Amino acid sequence: MTTTAVIRVRGGRPLHGSVTPQGAKGTAVLLFAASLACATDVLLDRVPAISDTAVFAELATKLGAAVERGDDWLRISATIHRSTVDGQLGRALRVTPSLAAAVLARTGQVEFPFPGGDAFCARPIDRHLDAMRAAGATVDIVGGTVRARLAGGRVRPFKASAGTPYGPSVGATVTALVLAACASGTSLVTEASPEPEIDRTVAFLRAGGARVEPRFDGAYELTGGGIVHGSRQCVPVDRIEAGTLAIAALVTGGSVILRSCAAADLSAPVRDFLTTAGGRVRDVPDGVEIAAVATGMAVDLETGPRVGFPTDLQPVATAALSGLAGRSTVTERVYRSRDSHVPGLREFGADIRVDGPVVTVRGPRELMPAAVTGSDVRCVTSYLTAALTADGVSTVGGLAHLDRGHADLVGQLSALGADVVRTN
Repeated sequence: MTTTAVIRVRGGRPLHGSVTPQGAKGTAVLLFAASLACATDVLLDRVPAISDTAVFAELATKLGAAVERGDDWLRISATIHRSTVDGQLGRALRVTPSLAAAVLARTGQVEFPFPGGDAFCARPIDRHLDAMRAAGATVDIVGGTVRARLAGGRVRPFKASAGTPYGPSVGATVTALVLAACASGTSLVTEASPEPEIDRTVAFLRAGGARVEPRFDGAYELTGGGIVHGSRQCVPVDRIEAGTLAIAALVTGGSVILRSCAAADLSAPVRDFLTTAGGRVRDVPDGVEIAAVATGMAVDLETGPRVGFPTDLQPVATAALSGLAGRSTVTERVYRSRDSHVPGLREFGADIRVDGPVVTVRGPRELMPAAVTGSDVRCVTSYLTAALTADGVSTVGGLAHLDRGHADLVGQLSALGADVVRTN
């Protein structure tokens, strides 16, 4: 991907038609990590053709695994015989500590870089490392490299927390669950993330032979047999891409059907946002329909795990708030901050202010064309959403970030009638 690649958007066209959202990036990358813990083959269906998938396939191959890729599937034979995670590849992924946990469990040792991926705020890995230590590993950090080694070469049963000052960590929950599944005995993972992606990871580990029981206090009790077997799993619909397309339909005054998707896939907070902002959300025979049907009202959003508004949709939703009359607020409760999209939205003419974790938007305002570059995947989708409403031609850069999360969002928008062109 060249640094000069941009998406050119001529805004002001309502979106109409139907598209099928991709398989969920957030679930797929967690299953990639869990697959490396498996002693037998794993087959994943509906895998999105995003850059993270290609990076994982290369990284796993360098570890000794055999990886086959189809148009929308991935087969992993995790015959791991190397314990060093490639530095360049590992720094390209957020899920690297969880991948490393699987390698540690399989080989008794691992060396891996600090993870990369989106960098909209500091994202420490201390909970991942604490889980490795609890499982019996000594952990040393030299520069940007982590080295972990298990006493006796095997994971021992343990207790570890995935909680952070900002709530449960999805990645640390997976790291702990993967290690626990490889232990011979019962482990306890406390303050576990309640996100749907964790449900899928738990189902995967259960299919592999681990006994996983959720507790009333948000913990998981997991009994492993020392070996995790592979299975065939289908990645669910990407709720973030579905939400992005739904918001795009709303802000352009259009009507779209998301195929192979249900209203429930958008979650209650997302549906509430769409309806308050003037949309109609209803299940139809082919999927779920989102249509702009009324004048929207200002909203107050608060992100949070599971029952809160998804943090990964927060930047896209923020881009939509300029069209609503009154004062809207977005409070970020998952990360210490998430406002990398704010400067670019101001370039479009949004009246937007940041005060700690709270973003305030005043509307209605007609957005104007702008030339902006996103610094992370959700920042880029936020700018695309704004550009779709601006009357004129905008350009959006930062497409290497977009490719981490979306296989062909430009194609999806074009199929719905948007005037969007990607120049490479």
